[in-house]
Amino acid sequence: MKERMKINAVADTTKKRLTDGNIICQNIKDSKQVLVGILAKNRVFALDNAEFLAGLRASQEKEKAAKTKKAHKNCKVILGNASKIKAAQESHDHESVHKFKPFTF
Repeated sequence: MKERMKINAVADTTKKRLTDGNIICQNIKDSKQVLVGILAKNRVFALDNAEFLAGLRASQEKEKAAKTKKAHKNCKVILGNASKIKAAQESHDHESVHKFKPFTF
């Protein structure tokens, strides 16, 4: 009976450690800044902690994806405006008529 209780306790402890690791990873990923208070609250006392590094990498990838998305959106806007300018230049004949500066992409 005692052996079974020990095995169950070990299994419960292992399961709790796994869920704690996932919580640490999620907390680091969701935080806007990695501060000492956040690290201490999540019991991360060394910067080579695997859960901390996983959360930090996920946070950095999330931030990089947001910046890339924003850059692509800005590029589409610029290219759209450039094509509109080019179309306006072509529809108004010669440069002396429409007074647009020479423009190329």
